[in-house]
Order: sequence, then C-alpha cells, then structure tokens
Amino acid sequence: MKRQLKIALSLLGALVAAGIGYGLWLQYRGSVSLLLDTTTRAENAIASLRDYGPLEVILFFGLLVLMCCIPGAPSSVVAIFTGVCLGDWAGFLVSAAGLTAGNLIQSGVLKLLADRRDKAPTNRLYKALVSMKHPRIGLLIGYAVPMIPTMLVNVASVRLRVSARSHVLVCLLGSTLVAAIYAFGGDALIRGNRRLLITVIIAFVALSALILFIRKDRQRHRDAEPEK
Repeated sequence: MKRQLKIALSLLGALVAAGIGYGLWLQYRGSVSLLLDTTTRAENAIASLRDYGPLEVILFFGLLVLMCCIPGAPSSVVAIFTGVCLGDWAGFLVSAAGLTAGNLIQSGVLKLLADRRDKAPTNRLYKALVSMKHPRIGLLIGYAVPMIPTMLVNVASVRLRVSARSHVLVCLLGSTLVAAIYAFGGDALIRGNRRLLITVIIAFVALSALILFIRKDRQRHRDAEPEK
C-alpha cells in the first residue's frame, strides 16, 4: 500500500510540475523568441527575460520543490534555468530555498512511508554514506555535490536517523552551495561571462572531488571497527 502511495504521489507531483512548467513557458515564450531572434541585441533580450514579478518567483520555487520531491527529476536543470531567468542573486536565493525545502519535504515523506519491505539501494555511494564515521559531513557533501542524486542522500538521511536540527542544517548548507553553482552558472551562460563560467566550473569540480572524502571516511570507519 505504501509503495502504491509513493507512486501515486510521484505521478501527482509530475502532473503539477508539468502544469507549472507550462505556466512558466507562457510567461517566458516572448523573451525566448527575442533571444532566438538574431536581430535583437543581447542586452535587450536579457532585460526582457529578467522582467519578472512575484508570480515567476513563486513558480520557479514551486517547480524546484517538486523536482526535488520526484525521484529522478532534473532539479539541476530547473535550478540552472532559474539563474538564467531570474539572474545570479535572485536565482541563487530562489534555488537555495527551493532545493532545501524540496529535500526536507522528500526526506519527511520517506520517513512517513518507510516500509521494511523496501530494499536498500545497492549503490556504492549510498553504502558509503550510511557507513561513514562522520555521517553529518557525509550528508552535507551529498547535498552539495551536483553529481550525487539527492534521492540517494535523502534515503541515507532516513537510514542514519540524524536529529531533525542537524538534518535541516546540513541540508540548508549543502543546498545553498549547489544552488550557487547552478544560479551563477546559469547567469554566466546567458551573459556569456567566461570568467565567471570558468570559476563556476572549477567550483563544480572541487565539490565533486569531495566524493573521495566520503569513501575515505568510510574506510577509516571500517579500519577503526574492532575485529570480531
């Protein structure tokens, strides 16, 4: 029954996300046409794109929350477009809030619908996360590294049973870090800012390298365990 409820919630979320996505397309199709028009100056096209109001902010926030809640949904793509359409700082704030809220909601739903019959992921990274010596640091890295699926991190957070306060803190910090990469990267793409884009790419690579820390910390935990 719980599995059927999970599927039903995912389908419902996908339908609502599709509706929000269509609403955003209606709001931005004129600006997109200007961007594709080679006779339009880039500055004018970007100004048209950034001429947004509270409705667009709410739609992007809601879409990011849903993308985080739906397993396998491309939340990173939406976060990048948030930076493209809202700009660097506004896109960053909306992305950080949306990613944080979405991950906390998904992990909360996973706790409520936890089923003993559910098989634990066999992914090596998941196994490393749940067997780390410092699990909070592992979750923080999991939320911050773009290459790690947040669904995997949220399942690990349920398994680790960290305190609610600690989970909120690591989720906020990790989501804020990755939101900065997406938002400023999206803004750099649309403006053609190569220097900023290179900086974002370097930050992306540096965060991705933290996966090695997860694996090494797990190995240290294994080595520290007494032999049976």
